[in-house]
Amino acid sequence: QIADLTPTFVQIFDLQQRRNLYANRHNCQFFGRTARELQEAGEAFLIEQVHPEDRAQIAELYTRIDRAEDGEILESEFRLKNKDNQWRWLHKWDVVLTRTASGLPQQVLGTAIDITERKQMEEELRQTNAQLQAIFAALPDLFFRIRSDGTILDYQAGTAVELYLPPEAFLGHRLQELFPSDIAPQFQAAISRVCQTQELV
Repeated sequence: QIADLTPTFVQIFDLQQRRNLYANRHNCQFFGRTARELQEAGEAFLIEQVHPEDRAQIAELYTRIDRAEDGEILESEFRLKNKDNQWRWLHKWDVVLTRTASGLPQQVLGTAIDITERKQMEEELRQTNAQLQAIFAALPDLFFRIRSDGTILDYQAGTAVELYLPPEAFLGHRLQELFPSDIAPQFQAAISRVCQTQELV
């Protein structure tokens, strides 16, 4: 009953019978099937719901389970098709629950959460970063990414000849270490104003 109340996927898979012995309510709602239907459908149905690009990863997961130690938690991420034919990303944790008389894994307890929104945000961020990198690469100006304490974290320049110092001489160093004592405070003051006002100075 507790497993049915949790908003995560919970199932017990039998490696010998190649089917779920247990699937909680969240599994049933996701696939649009009853617990008995999921049990009777077996492994073939589950594999069909995995994205074609991720099926090799599932095969690798089985190999990892075969080699897993007692209590070892195996993590994986893959896409599953739900009852509405939508692909959803899951992050899954598997652990060997029981073993055969010869010591081989028999039943595996698996739990999973839907991470589709996180994956979408990561992809959007990746695309945004790629676009910014393309813009910076096309501009003739010199840009520095600087921490609030004045430490230079990164830079973008058209060519290395625009720099007064090689990158290894300033990356990871503070402006106070690189500029004359009468100039560095001016830069630090400007950085502080930017952090406080969130405006260009």
